[in-house]
Amino acid sequence: MRIIMSAISESPIHTAVLLMALGGPDSLDNVKPYLLDLRGGRPTSPELIEEIRIRYQATGGRSPVLGIMRDVAALLERALNEREGQQYRVMIGMRHWHPYIKDAYADMMHDQPDRRRFPNSRMWDRRAPAVSA
Repeated sequence: MRIIMSAISESPIHTAVLLMALGGPDSLDNVKPYLLDLRGGRPTSPELIEEIRIRYQATGGRSPVLGIMRDVAALLERALNEREGQQYRVMIGMRHWHPYIKDAYADMMHDQPDRRRFPNSRMWDRRAPAVSA
């Protein structure tokens, strides 16, 4: 299964952009496994799982993050590809749910881009200094 989320292009990649987010469950049934991943394998109490399930039920039964990231990736790819002589492919990866960052990265590297960009990668590096506004 290909994880690459390309918004509009199927031609050769020159620059690949990987957008990252924490992720969220894509259904109410996946709240428990999502929390298990989010908590590094530590179990979550059934009461808290139910409380969080109720919250996701209020947002349509899933986290909105994947849909938002797909929309952002499509808009960014379209805007970047309006530049003459440059070609971009924008992909998404999630830290705690599908598509996982590691899978999106592997797919990106499979396509052998000339350049790779990770615009929000410092947020995933725990050793990185805090960024002040």
